[in-house]
Amino acid sequence: MDMVRYERFGAVGDGVTDDMEAIARAHEFANEHGLPVQADEGATYYIGGRNKTAVIRTDTDWGTARFIIDDTAVSNYRANIFVVRSSLKSFTPKGVSALKKNQSWIDVSLPGTCLISVTDSDVKRYIRYGLNRNKGSAQTDVFIADKDGRVDMRAPIIWNFDRCTFSRFDAHQGVANATIRHSTLGHAGINAIGFGTFTVEDSTVYGRSFINLRPDYGSTWHGDFIIRNCVFVPSCGRPASGCLFSGSHSGQHDFGYTCYMPERITIDTLRIDDTNHGRNYGGRPFFPISTRSSKTTLTKRNFRTSRPGRSS
Repeated sequence: MDMVRYERFGAVGDGVTDDMEAIARAHEFANEHGLPVQADEGATYYIGGRNKTAVIRTDTDWGTARFIIDDTAVSNYRANIFVVRSSLKSFTPKGVSALKKNQSWIDVSLPGTCLISVTDSDVKRYIRYGLNRNKGSAQTDVFIADKDGRVDMRAPIIWNFDRCTFSRFDAHQGVANATIRHSTLGHAGINAIGFGTFTVEDSTVYGRSFINLRPDYGSTWHGDFIIRNCVFVPSCGRPASGCLFSGSHSGQHDFGYTCYMPERITIDTLRIDDTNHGRNYGGRPFFPISTRSSKTTLTKRNFRTSRPGRSS
């Protein structure tokens, strides 16, 4: 059997006999064996009010067949008649930081043509008015993109998503002129080394420090930091030691380059939410980056660090 037909499972298709049980069993068999489903040309399938759902996981062609859905005696009005589900596992595409209305391409490689769902819980749409008024639903878009990231414009992106939530931002081997906007960074926070201007705007950070200059690469930043209109929730709100900037440099390793301290740090409105810390809590240190070695005797340093510049 290379094709599953409803009639093989007892469907009549005369528009009178209830064929729902046969339709559901046909799809169950097709799903189990990975076979496509084909309706008979010109058939009329009657679906009554029983609580039954046909799950579709394989290619299904209804052709010229018709369906009569009789809801005069429905036993469960919340039940679906058909549910289309993929046999493939869902996944979260990486590298998409924002979406714009009618965007025709996303900068991501996919394993094949995918149905992508995007939600921004901070934005509410379709706020209903009248007798059944509600507070709206989270802004959601559903669109199709091929393996190269091209969006099927027959069902375009209809909203702007400026929404991103990450577990972390982590630049292992250097970044230049990085910008984070309108984002939420989880418990791992922001980790970076690099050059130029690093800007964080309108964002919330839940890490142990607001920005961690990675000690395993010399805690180096040759340039400026700008923090504007942000919220820092140290250690996800748990009582813990921490600081605004963190890092360390023992002086015992040659990283292959000169290590620098930031030249200028500009902070324009930063709220630190540390309300859950105990009575002995003394506040957050600003920049306690250490250049001390844990060894008693220091060897000659093979690097140069610039001293911190100005902060404002």
